[in-house]
Amino acid sequence: MISTFFYSRISKIGWILLDRNNQTKYECGNGDEQDHPEFNRGEVMKTLLAVVLVLVLGSLLWAQSGMFDLGFGMSRDEAHKILLEKGFTVSERDSFYVVYTNAQKPDLSNLTLVFESGVIYEWKITLKVDRDESRIGAIRDELNGLHGDVSYWDELIEEQVWELDNGKAVYMWFSEYLTTMYIVYCESDGYWDWY
Repeated sequence: MISTFFYSRISKIGWILLDRNNQTKYECGNGDEQDHPEFNRGEVMKTLLAVVLVLVLGSLLWAQSGMFDLGFGMSRDEAHKILLEKGFTVSERDSFYVVYTNAQKPDLSNLTLVFESGVIYEWKITLKVDRDESRIGAIRDELNGLHGDVSYWDELIEEQVWELDNGKAVYMWFSEYLTTMYIVYCESDGYWDWY
């Protein structure tokens, strides 16, 4: 019964999509094909399938990715390959996480990837910034370029938040005296929505 309801709604959309003679939009009535000889359910379903496919592919292309070309849901092997190509080496490994370093990036203390079911669940970047405002500004600019402007600045804990799609976020904060910067890609806690 539910499928019949949805199929009748899709049929109505189909009548509108398949009106090739630019005539008045059809009323579905009882949905009987004999009432509307131009109606072809196969074409309607192909059209709707194409629309759904475009939407799904579009959302995949807009998947959450960030610094070092990493992305949520990326496989362990794919992430490892990308990081090796960028000069990273593994310094520590576990079944749930991998810690990378990169001699080509002296500011980078480490990059930690956390996995769940074999895909990236979150990642943390630890950078030495030693109160260098130009370096801090460049990293902030890179994050703004990747994710748009900061969604929220929490003055109390001095944390910047970039809200991403699908309940994800990027958090950036500093150690005391601005010597170390932490950037974490993870689930959004959404707490700042309450302000």
